[in-house]
Amino acid sequence: MGARSCIKSNKNKAMIEYKQVDPTYYVRYDNNIPTAKFRLKKLPYCSAIVMLCNLEVFSEYRGKGLTRDIFNFVEKEAIRLKYTTVLCTDVESNIPMRRCLKKFGWRDVHKTVNTNTGNTVYLTIKNLNDMSKKHTAIFLIAFFSLVSVISFLILN
Repeated sequence: MGARSCIKSNKNKAMIEYKQVDPTYYVRYDNNIPTAKFRLKKLPYCSAIVMLCNLEVFSEYRGKGLTRDIFNFVEKEAIRLKYTTVLCTDVESNIPMRRCLKKFGWRDVHKTVNTNTGNTVYLTIKNLNDMSKKHTAIFLIAFFSLVSVISFLILN
């Protein structure tokens, strides 16, 4: 049995279907054709961290803004599930993924060489408690506006 959610962007309308059997999220667009998949797996023995695994945008759908939609969905879904951090690993040679992680505010916290494969592997995280610059600016404007109003009321 699966659960469905919608993600929408300026360009796309997609359906995310979660299949508990795998457990995998599948992204399908209006024509109901699978375009991408990924997994969110709970970190064993920790209820604060979830792992983004096996993210794959199928080749014919790359470059269409789908990854942005997926990253936005992953963050919202992790927050909905009450996680505070999402982590993933990726290899240095996966340049498109490395670019996406950086673009969407993920931070490398560790780098190592996999002795089994020789690949350079990064452990990358997204702290869901961090306020973005935009949200910080909005918060500060609202805070100082409130202080100004209270000061005006007190002084008059």
